[in-house]
Amino acid sequence: MRLRDLLKKYNIQHKVIADALGMNRINIDRYDNLYERTVNEVMLISKATGISISELLGLNDQEIKRIDKLKFPDSPKEKDKNLITSLKKTIEVQEETIKAKNELIEMLKNKG
Repeated sequence: MRLRDLLKKYNIQHKVIADALGMNRINIDRYDNLYERTVNEVMLISKATGISISELLGLNDQEIKRIDKLKFPDSPKEKDKNLITSLKKTIEVQEETIKAKNELIEMLKNKG
């Protein structure tokens, strides 16, 4: 399915895509064939419209299941993914700690 067909199906204006990609609405017609776009562009369009990447690319359920079954043991990408997940959790804990400290400081200021 072409991008214009998906936008029509979900009643989404071209302006949504233009804003997401930081471009003029007139240039959106060149995005109709998403196979010619970068992964980043497809991800931005997906995020802006709420349309899944698989639907944007026209993947059916069988193709998605086949892709999901692919395993690459000891893949560096998987290790990177685990490291990124771990780092995100660490950052979340640090942010929560900072927030709690700031709340405590404010509470002590208000008492004093």
